[in-house]
Amino acid sequence: MNAMSKVYVRLNKDGVRALLKGDAMQSILTEHCNNSMARLGDGYEFNVRVGEKRCYANLFAVTYAAAVENEENNTLLAAIRG
Repeated sequence: MNAMSKVYVRLNKDGVRALLKGDAMQSILTEHCNNSMARLGDGYEFNVRVGEKRCYANLFAVTYAAAVENEENNTLLAAIRG
């Protein structure tokens, strides 16, 4: 293959959507959330849900003290970034 050759890729949209909504992706999101939760104190929770096109994970403060801590220190962002 010479340097000027082009490669064309056509994605199977249904297949990609199945990957983004599948059990493996939900498992990956749950693992990331659990890792983040290990860095946080009490008062935080997460959920993983399947939307129309992909899975989503939400990590959030459930107590007033955790919400204040997050507001002052960006605790959630720090936990997500590791």
